[in-house]
Amino acid sequence: MKIFNILSGQKKSILRDPISILLVFVPFLIFGFIKLGLPIIRPYLLTWIDIYTYYEFILFILYLMIPLLLGMVLGLQLMDERDLDVLSFIAVTPISLRGYIYIKSLTGAVVGFIFNVIIALLVGESFSFRIFIFFIATSLMAPYFAIVIVRFSKNKVEALTKAKLISLIIFSGIVPYFNHSIFTNLLSIFPPFWFEKIFFSNNLSEILIGFASALVITVFPVVFFSKIL
Repeated sequence: MKIFNILSGQKKSILRDPISILLVFVPFLIFGFIKLGLPIIRPYLLTWIDIYTYYEFILFILYLMIPLLLGMVLGLQLMDERDLDVLSFIAVTPISLRGYIYIKSLTGAVVGFIFNVIIALLVGESFSFRIFIFFIATSLMAPYFAIVIVRFSKNKVEALTKAKLISLIIFSGIVPYFNHSIFTNLLSIFPPFWFEKIFFSNNLSEILIGFASALVITVFPVVFFSKIL
């Protein structure tokens, strides 16, 4: 019952915040552009590049953006609750602050996973073990992103600014796609680096190593920072 109350409150919080509503639907707007816009602009770009050569890469970025934006929504919700002292109240209840954050984190991850599956079905993605593992890994970006925003922000305005800055970690998944030099390994401290390894690999060992690494990097901050919010 407590879990359902938390989820109900989370839904109401999103519906009250226009920014959160917009962020939730942005991935579907991007999908609309990919599905409908790319065929329109492709002929005009063929002189320089065939964008369909990078179609899988474009989908990869879309799959990353969905949990990233959901994490921003979740982070802004937690900032509101902290500003209103809701988190302080929850800390003295039987559910505890850590339990509350874990429930919200799990909710964000599940929603991110479902959204990516929906997008994959809409674009006709062929499901495989690799894609399934990739979606599980990327879904953890939602709680990871949310908890980092809350931990390093003092208020909601600052959270919005820092969220834009922190979202640049998405480049840790973009750079290795174009450059496989030894220096790109420096980006391995960020989750998208390992997401890229999973998504574009056909080697089972690489996929499992990428998943295990992404799991540690995304889950550890949620567990650690939930103690000190």
